[in-house]
Amino acid sequence: MGILYTDNSGQGIQITSDQSIPIFQNVKVSNSITTSSINTSVVNNSAQQTTIAGSTAGTLVASMPEQGPSYKKVIIYANGYENDTTTAQTYTFPVPFTNTPAVSVNSAGIPGVTVSTTSVSIDPDNTTAYTGWLIIEGF
Repeated sequence: MGILYTDNSGQGIQITSDQSIPIFQNVKVSNSITTSSINTSVVNNSAQQTTIAGSTAGTLVASMPEQGPSYKKVIIYANGYENDTTTAQTYTFPVPFTNTPAVSVNSAGIPGVTVSTTSVSIDPDNTTAYTGWLIIEGF
């Protein structure tokens, strides 16, 4: 029993019990591992970035590089973002969350950030320009 490992050159290598995977010198493959017990997240490090112009100034640049069933992550960078209008601005997630996610980092200090399973909304009527990160994660 073993697994087929493909290295960076596309070379297929059959890995059997107690063999090291060439790239990870201390990882061992055990006979107890089956395909059904291995879950992989959908990592999209080249996820499309969406730029949202601030209603008054600056931008929000958003992407969702983690889109798996057990972990999702949205990253938003505020660059001088300001919304001094009466309308909230919203970014809709490419893949919805199962449960309402958390805003785990808000170094931008943007007030009025509201998240749902499908989007993040930023309250209007703010005359301050914000720069920094919003990181939204959950499953």
